[in-house]
Amino acid sequence: MKVTIHAAKRYLERVLKKDSYSKKELYETFIYINNLLKDIVTTTYKGFCPLPDNPNFVIAFEENRANTILPKEYLKEYVKAKKSYKYKRVKRNRDYEAVCYRF
Repeated sequence: MKVTIHAAKRYLERVLKKDSYSKKELYETFIYINNLLKDIVTTTYKGFCPLPDNPNFVIAFEENRANTILPKEYLKEYVKAKKSYKYKRVKRNRDYEAVCYRF
């Protein structure tokens, strides 16, 4: 799975709880998350999966790319906020429900 810079920023802010960080820390975090997620292959277009090193957080992915990292308790609020026609079509897929709700 590929990782975005935004996901690396959210990892620093939410998992490591850093308010300020340098470009070097961001780059090192980006490399760490790439190495952590390089063996994960998604079977759906869009969904969520647990973060391998911290089960209290989930990764929101789309097209085999990690977009952001969320705390597990905010998952339902995030899903409600992201409703769109495209999202509803994907939600009917059984594979998506298995990825999203079975942690």
